[in-house]
Amino acid sequence: MYNLPHVFAIKFTQRDENMKKTLQVFCILLLVVFVFAKLEAATKTVIEKDAQGNELKKTIIETDKLGNETTTIINQQPTTPSAVQAPAVTPQPAAPVASPVVPKPVVKKELKKGSNILYGRLGLAMPLNSPDGKIYLPSSEPLDMSWGTLTIELGATYLHFLSDYIAVGGEFGLDLMLPKTDSNSYFDVNQSTVFANFLLLTHIYLNNPKEEARFYIPIGIGFGSASYTLTVNNESVSASGSGGCYVIGIGTNWRTQTGNLTGAEIRYTASGIDGNEPDSLKDQNISILSLNMYYGFDF
Repeated sequence: MYNLPHVFAIKFTQRDENMKKTLQVFCILLLVVFVFAKLEAATKTVIEKDAQGNELKKTIIETDKLGNETTTIINQQPTTPSAVQAPAVTPQPAAPVASPVVPKPVVKKELKKGSNILYGRLGLAMPLNSPDGKIYLPSSEPLDMSWGTLTIELGATYLHFLSDYIAVGGEFGLDLMLPKTDSNSYFDVNQSTVFANFLLLTHIYLNNPKEEARFYIPIGIGFGSASYTLTVNNESVSASGSGGCYVIGIGTNWRTQTGNLTGAEIRYTASGIDGNEPDSLKDQNISILSLNMYYGFDF
């Protein structure tokens, strides 16, 4: 009985040592696992830049849990600042623009051989002389006869160009002389005249047909007629007569913006007046100076 507990004690002590060693190994393994679990992979990055701050080279060094290093090098291409691009603009269809009104060009036709012109004229005139004779009224001094005062002249002319410088045709003219008035205590006297003429007319042109304005001398010969009216205190008496007539002057014409003709003319008209009736004008002369403007067209 004495030896059994001793043997048991020995066996118990040996078993305890084995468990102790086992426990130590387990603790060491546990410590290794704990330390290994706490280790983390380390990463280091090195970046190289140029003077402008652009990346040239990037080096990445990675260290795993076992201490192994892996190096990765990335070369950066130098970047140049890209041009700023304007946002694309979709062109909008332009609104239709009204075409400018172009004035019709003036037709610069020449007045030359074969041309025909027709125009009307209007102007002012005045008689340069008076009829021969006196007006005798009771209890009054004798009054000089007069054709009238300021005159309105009008007419129409047709011409055909025989050459570049000579045109011939016909003309009708009319002069309306406003009354000349004389008054005294007993009488109011008015004298006025209407003069008409029919002429064969020629224009002799002095410059080249290509000129913008052409100058000419009008010469006409034909027939003239005058009707003289004398009014005394609202009682009128008339006398008339007719005779040969001529016209001479100087004028110019040019084109308007529409291509038609306009012009101006100074002329002297003279006519002899004689009548066959007892109350007609006898052996009288009438002369008129006039300034006319005219307008017409050629064809």
